Amino acid sequence: MSTNKQANRLIHEKSPYLLQHAYNPVDWFPWGEEAFEKAKSENKPIFLSIGYSTCHWCHVMEKESFEDPEVAEILNNNFVSIKVDREERPDIDHIYMDVCQALTGHGGWPLTIIMSPDQRPFLAGTYFPKNDRMGMNGLISILNAVVKAWKTKRNELINSGERITEYISAKHVPGRREIPEDIFDRAFSYYDQYFDEKYGGFGSAPKFPTPHNLMFLLRYWKMTGNGKALLSLIGLMYANSKGKDVVIAADDISEARRFIEEISLNFNPFTVWSLKKSDDNIIGRIAPFMENCTMLDGKATAYVCEGFSCNAPVTGLEEYKKLLHS
Repeated sequence: MSTNKQANRLIHEKSPYLLQHAYNPVDWFPWGEEAFEKAKSENKPIFLSIGYSTCHWCHVMEKESFEDPEVAEILNNNFVSIKVDREERPDIDHIYMDVCQALTGHGGWPLTIIMSPDQRPFLAGTYFPKNDRMGMNGLISILNAVVKAWKTKRNELINSGERITEYISAKHVPGRREIPEDIFDRAFSYYDQYFDEKYGGFGSAPKFPTPHNLMFLLRYWKMTGNGKALLSLIGLMYANSKGKDVVIAADDISEARRFIEEISLNFNPFTVWSLKKSDDNIIGRIAPFMENCTMLDGKATAYVCEGFSCNAPVTGLEEYKKLLHS
């Protein structure tokens, strides 16, 4: 986490990844016309960095380079720097990943692109260390080389960017074939096949709450009324939420009411509560983690569970509130 106290433009964004970079000394712009107009008016190349919030090497590059005053000075003086969250803008990520693979033969994140003010890329890569090491060019060396070339060989860089753009554009020309009427049903059948009914989400770990998956499921449910689409959407959101499982051990629901009402007083859409009575021998077989949830000293007792583990049981309301809302 950067110790810089001055926020940049990313502080106004909603993406968790962009907000992670809001206090970098780099003068980041989000993707948009403001950045492109600045690049054109000042005739500066664009430094584009694409990543996502759970990307290990994205965090490494931030710590090594984007939190570093020396790197920030080079970027701020000679480039217009743009940060993109690939989970928020998969369309942008897809285009520039094609660029990286065309130029280097491989791809990955963080994705690093340098391009002309009119968005014609002429350099691509993934993670770069701050300084040269073990045969790998460091970011400072690369930036300084680009600054020099932009002053002395600008036309060569622009021409290179134009050739790359023509090549990528040819790949992205849409075909003229008809879209099958059942395309949405076939797309949903894919989600339905790989939906994880036990833990939520799709496929195996790691799982990401990709926005376009959520939007497709919501729109498909609205279009068709297919309840499984809505169930998949809720399951995906639950798997990536901070919801909790609350087990209330009590012999009468009236004894548990104060714990239940505390859940209802706040917006907790993914917090689920269950009542477990002393003589209930069935619920433990359905949900084994509830087997040992029993009352303490004959009092209604709450167990607040999260991430497959439960906190120590509590009987007091104030202790319960702290666990529930932490």
